[in-house]
Amino acid sequence: MELLEAVKKEDFAKAVAMQGYVQGFCDYIYGRPIGDYRARCKVALVPMGLLTPEQTYIRPPYRSLWDVEKEAARQVVEAAGLLAVATR
Repeated sequence: MELLEAVKKEDFAKAVAMQGYVQGFCDYIYGRPIGDYRARCKVALVPMGLLTPEQTYIRPPYRSLWDVEKEAARQVVEAAGLLAVATR
């Protein structure tokens, strides 16, 4: 939202500065295999404080990635400055 707001206000320096955070998060969510993006998105929402680990369930044929992705997701969320965003 902040990135879009900066563009709307024509604060392109701020928007460009934020691009690294946004791109790193997108690279993680939409990484390979692309079909797992739903599961990675749910895992990333846990360190943001928006879901619990139990809510990362994915219906078959996809599988939950909580056990294998939780640390990678935490690192990406932290790098984007979004840790526990729900509690702010």
